Amino acid sequence: MTLKIHFFIFVLLTAMLSSCTAYTCEDFKLGEYAYAEEAYKDVKIIRTASEQKEFQVRDGKQVEDTYSISWDGPCSYTLVFKATNSEVDQFHTQYDTIRVRIQEITNDGYVFETFLNGKNPRGEFIKIN
Repeated sequence: MTLKIHFFIFVLLTAMLSSCTAYTCEDFKLGEYAYAEEAYKDVKIIRTASEQKEFQVRDGKQVEDTYSISWDGPCSYTLVFKATNSEVDQFHTQYDTIRVRIQEITNDGYVFETFLNGKNPRGEFIKIN
């Protein structure tokens, strides 16, 4: 009887541990993301090996911003603003360079700090896919 109980506990613990995601910075080089902050809940980010695209509704229109991305280290990358389909981009000019450093890995994404034009806002991305 105790052997069956021990086996059941082993199977249960194995299932629980396998469902936990232990991310590393490597896991964030590709994929789909969303901001954790409520103010940016409508922004969707899709990242490939060479580009990051951000999709959102701005002034009632679907906007797509495109950045080139290069990883400078295991947990830091650089985004260079390339293009937007917005008639008036409210955030960046072409070739703006944003340096990003991953500060903390969470259960479902990461906390980051950015550096652009003497400012360094922080945020959090949730990994969707």
